[in-house]
Amino acid sequence: MIQNETMFASCDNSGLKTAKCIAVSHYQKKVPVGQKVTVANQRVVPNNPRKVKVGDVVPAVVIQSCQWGRNAAGLFYRGFYNRVTLLKKSDASLSVASRIFTRLPLKFKYIDLARLLPASRGYY
Repeated sequence: MIQNETMFASCDNSGLKTAKCIAVSHYQKKVPVGQKVTVANQRVVPNNPRKVKVGDVVPAVVIQSCQWGRNAAGLFYRGFYNRVTLLKKSDASLSVASRIFTRLPLKFKYIDLARLLPASRGYY
């Protein structure tokens, strides 16, 4: 279950290590995979070229969750970590990173986050 104060790991090469959820979108208490959240950066890689700093408040999208889910084919899936990828403040459908190191849910293909797909390793 993802809600406020949830800690996330990063699954891209933006330079972020961990982030904390500070706001969820659409006034929900629980956030499913694929939903946009607002995070505050907690730990970052030193000397990263992408200028991600500790304490920055940025939009992000949930890529994996520890909660069980079901994909379009009816198969169950579960991540071992809560993972996010950072989005640009100017264009909230583009990722800050150039690579995403995990497979994305198939439903990303049909929502407004389809521009993240070329940077990922495929679908699940």
